[in-house]
Amino acid sequence: MKKILITTLLAAATAASSFAQGEIGFQNASASAVTVVSSGGTNKMFGSAGTYDFGLYLGSAGTTSIQGMQLVDLVASPNAPLATSFNAGLFAAPGGSITSPGNVANTIDFAAGTQYAFFVAGWASSGGSNYTALPSTVVQGLSALGFITAVSSPTPIPNVFGTAAGQIGGFEMIGQTPEPATIAIGGLGAAALLMFRRRRK
Repeated sequence: MKKILITTLLAAATAASSFAQGEIGFQNASASAVTVVSSGGTNKMFGSAGTYDFGLYLGSAGTTSIQGMQLVDLVASPNAPLATSFNAGLFAAPGGSITSPGNVANTIDFAAGTQYAFFVAGWASSGGSNYTALPSTVVQGLSALGFITAVSSPTPIPNVFGTAAGQIGGFEMIGQTPEPATIAIGGLGAAALLMFRRRRK
């Protein structure tokens, strides 16, 4: 009877742990700062609060495209001291970590012990609230592909940023250059205008 009771308790504990709420760290540091490349050069300062958005996209293990992932948390660039720097390419989710469902509607369950593939994307907030639907002209950037396993407290919470296996470093946000077809159309327009002016003379 004791053996049956112990076995039942262990099975229940295992089942509970497999469905336990998971948690993931979502904040970068000076070694993984995000840089903004603009016409004025490269800098790590985000400017006014809310100028940029940073999104954490999660997908099932093995997913390699951001199109196959879901946005689970969205953080606006700060305009206040963060860690030991002042807006030097740093941002963090409230409390530094997130649990399901994050602050964006999604169906990721953050189950403790489950591994997820992820990207972190950054973009000018003027372009909208989702990286995958941005106009090509908006300042934007995408991290390397990473993977992370959600954990439940009190286990140390893993962060998406870092130097360990699966973690990512910083990345650049840049303005997209016009497509060749757009440049060609602009060139034709300029040439036509020049010919028109010559004829008038």
